[in-house]
Amino acid sequence: MRETITGEPFRMFDFAPVGIGLAVAGVIFLTVGWRLLPTIKRGAGATPETRFSIEDYTTEVRLPASSPYVGRTVRELEALADGDVAVAAIIREGYRRYIPAGH
Repeated sequence: MRETITGEPFRMFDFAPVGIGLAVAGVIFLTVGWRLLPTIKRGAGATPETRFSIEDYTTEVRLPASSPYVGRTVRELEALADGDVAVAAIIREGYRRYIPAGH
């Protein structure tokens, strides 16, 4: 687009001043500025496992044989939910299949 308007295309180092400036700002922040960030209060129960609990975001659903959803594909189930549901795994006969295919 620049070549069409001005007659001169972008050259290899045209964006170097911006990139160098951002890199320098990043290095300065990593060496000095990190001290300005608020500290996390570390208590006895503040382990990584308690800080992020996947159970708050994951639900396991068991379908009975009489369910109208039995026999549908993963793609159909996710389409019925309008993007609110993502099937992460299927457990069938004790075997877990992660990231199931749409069919």
